[in-house]
Amino acid sequence: MTDKLITYDSVIFDKENKTMEIINGTVGVYPYTEIIECKILNELAKYKGKEEPFTHILYGGRVQGRCFNEKGFYVGLKVTLKDGTVLAIYTSTKPVYAGNDFQRHDYKEAETIKKLIDKIINKYQG
Repeated sequence: MTDKLITYDSVIFDKENKTMEIINGTVGVYPYTEIIECKILNELAKYKGKEEPFTHILYGGRVQGRCFNEKGFYVGLKVTLKDGTVLAIYTSTKPVYAGNDFQRHDYKEAETIKKLIDKIINKYQG
């Protein structure tokens, strides 16, 4: 990592070129100036990659133990661009379940990335 790049497993922020490169999600390079919104969401695993990102969201979930029928999900960030395009940045590399260590880790990383994206939005849209 150089001082010009901020690197996570799922996305790389290039401060010099003012772009973010999504590695896990909607793969590609996107300019900071186009980002208008960012939310942390949980996408049901069976829909990931099959439709527009975050069309099927898991709200809530059991924290104490798992039901046999509990649905796995991916923790991620829904990033909306000025033209209405929805991008996904997934901090989960495999399905997780509410309350497990993987989910907590992925959510914490999503929070860190969201703080950075919120700063970008405030700078370029504020």
